[in-house]
Amino acid sequence: MYSEPFLVRLSSNPSYLFLFFLLLLVLFHLVFVKLIPLSDKTWKRVAYLWFGAAALGLIGTSSQAGRFVGSNYLKNLDAHAVLISVYVDLQNDLKWGVDGGVCTTFQASKSSDKYIDEVVSEHNRLCEDYKALLAKLPQALPDDAPSLDEMGFVMPQGQDRLVGAQLRHLKWLATRYEEIRSAYSRWKSNMEIGAFEAALVVLGPLLIAFALALRITKITGDIVNANKDAANKSIQESCRTREKDGNGLKITSGIADSSFGDAQHEKCKDTEGAESHLVTKE
Repeated sequence: MYSEPFLVRLSSNPSYLFLFFLLLLVLFHLVFVKLIPLSDKTWKRVAYLWFGAAALGLIGTSSQAGRFVGSNYLKNLDAHAVLISVYVDLQNDLKWGVDGGVCTTFQASKSSDKYIDEVVSEHNRLCEDYKALLAKLPQALPDDAPSLDEMGFVMPQGQDRLVGAQLRHLKWLATRYEEIRSAYSRWKSNMEIGAFEAALVVLGPLLIAFALALRITKITGDIVNANKDAANKSIQESCRTREKDGNGLKITSGIADSSFGDAQHEKCKDTEGAESHLVTKE
């Protein structure tokens, strides 16, 4: 019995992927906010990590979207059948030319005597080109759908005033074939996937979940660091503005305030030299 690899199930199942995201979110908050709080400067360095993870995740998602569109194009539009149809039309146009559209006989009249030689010569030359092309082209379009150049097709040339209508229609069919073949080949190649691209497709959603969890944790870390910084600065400012006597009393406008006692003294001691330990702000 076939069983999908764990990473494939985790990446392709929305429920599993959301649980994976929540797990990372809780883990990152526990480690980087509670147990090992990071400074603002360190968080800015960590930004490179989640930026990189998000970029790789987007590449994997884009590759998956390309294959999805290509699959719909090849299956729903049946591009290969359309390509065969245009190729058959091209062959039929050449057959029409050989059967009389180009390879024809002319009867001169009195008014056309001076032009008949030029008309006959141009049609005879183009007739030979049509016969040569019809002989070169395969009866059935090969499975790999080669270009017309690869099959030996060369667009005939001629004077527009004499054979322009025939050549314009043939050129339109040839251009149409190449346009469809180009799109068909492009989408078909998009369905092929290498080992590295396959890894990005599987890991893409997981990398984006990792980047989002880390980014949200950074926001929490910024808020915590800002609150700590504000509290430390408030204590320092309070200690600097209090003039204390030897008994720990504050003298402000001649009034002694004994509320500035032992606890406040301890806070002031803890904040001595605090500038070197405060969270670095960039």
